[in-house]
Amino acid sequence: MDLNELLNQYKNKTLEIIKCLENDNYDLKSLIKEREEVINKIKRFKYTQEEFKRISYSLGLYELEQEMISLINTKKNLAKENLDKAVKRDQVNSTYNKIQSEPYILSQRL
Repeated sequence: MDLNELLNQYKNKTLEIIKCLENDNYDLKSLIKEREEVINKIKRFKYTQEEFKRISYSLGLYELEQEMISLINTKKNLAKENLDKAVKRDQVNSTYNKIQSEPYILSQRL
């Protein structure tokens, strides 16, 4: 197995992660673990920095990595916004219910 094959495996795992994120499938634990295993194999492999850069550039790994990071951040921000909306909705409901359960002094005849 050479560096080109290992980097192709890395690229394929990254593409699988991107596809899962685009389909809102967040069960990525196994894919991330497999990707980490490929990274560890690459770290153990003997190569020059120039060779690594050349192959990475030809495979478009940097752009792919940036796309994955951007997608992760977008999905993370969307999830955070949805969570914030849910929290605000719960707070509004709680306040409304509290107001309904308390007697109003002004509604009583004096």
